[in-house]
Amino acid sequence: MTISFVTEGAASYAADCKGDVEEHLAFVSKKGHGWLRKAGLRTRSDDMAFLAYQVWTGVSELKHAGRLDDDYEVANEVLDQYVTDHDAELLVEIVPEVRAQAGEQVGGMTREVTAVHSWLLAVAAVMREAWEEDESDA
Repeated sequence: MTISFVTEGAASYAADCKGDVEEHLAFVSKKGHGWLRKAGLRTRSDDMAFLAYQVWTGVSELKHAGRLDDDYEVANEVLDQYVTDHDAELLVEIVPEVRAQAGEQVGGMTREVTAVHSWLLAVAAVMREAWEEDESDA
């Protein structure tokens, strides 16, 4: 499996990886794509999978801290840390579902950043719902 990134944020993360980079990035891709599918985004974009993985990491920390209701904060943090305006423009170009979300500008974000943010929020919400169900079943 070849993982390829087109955005600066994901490429920077990959460049900073230590150890078995290919194995780690394959895990990141698999985990991220799984959560994207659960949120309704069927894309082959490894960049979007990377972002979903970062959301998973953050929401997992919130779960262990008993703060799942703060899942939106994770989407904001991932966006701030890994998505430049140019990255968002690229994702809108290559991922039709992200392009479809590029409607109105929200706050100081560009239309493209808003579209990526919408998907990150959707992924975080799916995680929260799944993990709240798990807790109520226990």
